[in-house]
Amino acid sequence: MTIVVSAGPRPVTIRNVVGKAEETALEELAEQHLSGAVAEEREYSEEVPEGHVISQAPEQGTEGHEGDEVVLTISKGPELFEVPSVTFMRYTEAKELLEEAGFTVERKDWFGGALGTVRFQDPDPGTWSRKGTVVTLTVI
Repeated sequence: MTIVVSAGPRPVTIRNVVGKAEETALEELAEQHLSGAVAEEREYSEEVPEGHVISQAPEQGTEGHEGDEVVLTISKGPELFEVPSVTFMRYTEAKELLEEAGFTVERKDWFGGALGTVRFQDPDPGTWSRKGTVVTLTVI
């Protein structure tokens, strides 16, 4: 009688799927006979596009076994903020409000800008934009 003793699940070195689209990452993990799971919470990222992998656990290069689970954190893309309305405000107040909200302000004078009042803004109020977006204020 011959007894065969299992060495357990086949060992694998976990590949990097960070930066890949969610579906592609899950397919690549399945090809490696790993169980891909997506973290419940998605995270904002300025660098990683929406729907792509921000991080994985365990990380690439980790020694594992076929059937092990690799948890993927998926990007929601950059966080967007609503541009407040600053039309008809004094330029200095409008600039301060926008900068406090995380936007960059550029000024364009119209008819010399002598009154110091914001007449137009671009992007429009209510637009959703990234922090750091330039808001151009046309001042009369």
